[in-house]
Amino acid sequence: MHFVVCETFHGPRPPGHQAAHGNGAPADCRAENLSWKTPHGNQADRLQHGTLGRKLTAEQVSEIRLWQICHNRIARPSRVSAGMISHIRTGRTWLNVPSAC
Repeated sequence: MHFVVCETFHGPRPPGHQAAHGNGAPADCRAENLSWKTPHGNQADRLQHGTLGRKLTAEQVSEIRLWQICHNRIARPSRVSAGMISHIRTGRTWLNVPSAC
């Protein structure tokens, strides 16, 4: 569906581009939420939105921001990389999720 909407409102797909969701919500196929992006640009958006290989819940992200243990010790049982834990803690991903109180 997202491909059809993007093509209808934003023209033919440029070579090597994908339909990207601006707000990170794959179910949101409104024209204003879609654009053509390169795979690299789409992946960068997914990293920023926190939707790249989403394996965590918002509650887990909230708790991760509070834990004072090393990234690797959190990453292994959570099935995500230590880099993702770092991005969560520094606010590069999951921007919409507040820290647990």
